[in-house]
Amino acid sequence: MRKKNTGELIELITKTAFEITHEDKDFETELRINTLTLLKGVGIPVASAILSLCFPDKYAVIDYRNWEQLFGERKSNYTIKNYLDYLKKIKKLSEEFGFTCKEIDTAIWQIYRS
Repeated sequence: MRKKNTGELIELITKTAFEITHEDKDFETELRINTLTLLKGVGIPVASAILSLCFPDKYAVIDYRNWEQLFGERKSNYTIKNYLDYLKKIKKLSEEFGFTCKEIDTAIWQIYRS
């Protein structure tokens, strides 16, 4: 199924997602995630990873390990609302400790591994 994602299509969709801006940053995030999930095989976790790699100061990767650390429950399927709630907590920690969202995300993941 992922073979349908041609290089041209991947470039068009990612470029479009990266160029989206909006004064409402939650809405901007929602649009970016939804755009990236147009690609076959890309769900919210993979879309969050793409955004986190390209915009480490603004985004973090959502996965069950970090979700469990922040919310006290294991979860493997995520909605846009879940991601926005997760990102809100990550951004709060980012501001509190002076690290990027990606650095906070990685630190939480490392705690889980310990």
